[in-house]
Amino acid sequence: MRHVRKILHFAKHSWLLFARACKSVFLQIESFYHLTIIIATIVAGYWTYHLFIAERHTQAHLALGVGITISTNSPVLGDKRLVFLDVILTNTGKRKLEAKRVPANQAAYKDQEEVIKYSCGVQVREIQTSLILTNKSLDWFADTNYLRCPVGIPEEIDMLGEYELANSSDPSIYGIPAFWIEPNEQYHLGTALILSKGDYLLKIHFIGNYSDEDFWSRIVYMQVY
Repeated sequence: MRHVRKILHFAKHSWLLFARACKSVFLQIESFYHLTIIIATIVAGYWTYHLFIAERHTQAHLALGVGITISTNSPVLGDKRLVFLDVILTNTGKRKLEAKRVPANQAAYKDQEEVIKYSCGVQVREIQTSLILTNKSLDWFADTNYLRCPVGIPEEIDMLGEYELANSSDPSIYGIPAFWIEPNEQYHLGTALILSKGDYLLKIHFIGNYSDEDFWSRIVYMQVY
């Protein structure tokens, strides 16, 4: 009986030690699990933040503006006016913006609604107010009957003419613009027009090398008086 008691006591003591060891291991595993979750959350948050910052730094940003000067002291023009457009391009992003390099015989952009010939250009449309008899919202693409390109003005004015390449030995590169804007740089591109008095819409655009991302367009109202 004495030996049996010793064996039972030893077995009980061993079981308690084993139970305590299992509990300790379980607690350590649970702590390790929670620690792993915390570390994984921190790493995922940091990676997400890093990607967000990297995307913000590589994403292009361009501010499009236009200054309009109308000369009313040119008697020889009669009812017409000398209009000067000052297109202002400001690179507010973190990377260089380069105008899309397309030859003169190709389009810089094309979709179902429009074809754009130049990487940076202005389109001028006179509003045919005499044809509009009721209140109306004018759409650049849908209301072509009420938006007419003035006689003598190109359908699209090339604003990068002075930056375009011309090489008689290689006609394939004729018209390709060599124009770029570094971060925080600003460029002024000008063009002069002779226009009749009236109401106009101007559509200004800039297309970079990555057409799907580097595409900016703005419509501006102008009154020639």
